[in-house]
Amino acid sequence: SPLAMCSELEEITLSDCPNLIDVSSLSSCTKLRSIQGHACTGLVNLAPFATLAHLQFVSFCGAKGVVDLSPLALCASLQHANLYKCVGVSDISAFASCTELRNVGLCGCDKIDDISPLASCTKLEMVELCGCHGVRDISPLASCPKLQTLYIGRCSGITDISPLRACMELRYPS
Repeated sequence: SPLAMCSELEEITLSDCPNLIDVSSLSSCTKLRSIQGHACTGLVNLAPFATLAHLQFVSFCGAKGVVDLSPLALCASLQHANLYKCVGVSDISAFASCTELRNVGLCGCDKIDDISPLASCTKLEMVELCGCHGVRDISPLASCPKLQTLYIGRCSGITDISPLRACMELRYPS
């Protein structure tokens, strides 16, 4: 594939690519640090990202077909993950291995009900859970001492925010 020749590629943005399904050629772009995909509704398989050791930034807004995040568990350098309106995502356990994660955006991922994997992400500074109606327990975030910003709008299942007392740097709970 033509991308196989792009071994020096560090950033790629894929916008409004509803028919994009196969991103396997990205696995040969070993220097890739940032992948952004907006309105790539056909994207399903993130497996090619498992080989990207330098990947720091992933943003897939509206990738409705993405269900399995497990390939991201192998992205040890991942610092930012935005999965806005990836409505197929229900399991974020892959993030437990992403100990460098600083920002995670899960707004509109309404199938998510367990955020306990985020407890392993002790460098987290920002978490966006807006519209994650299934989330009831935010106590795992108490293990994130660097948490500064938390967005929990339209999270109708959350009834207790007292665990956030442990987040001494929290500035903007909403």
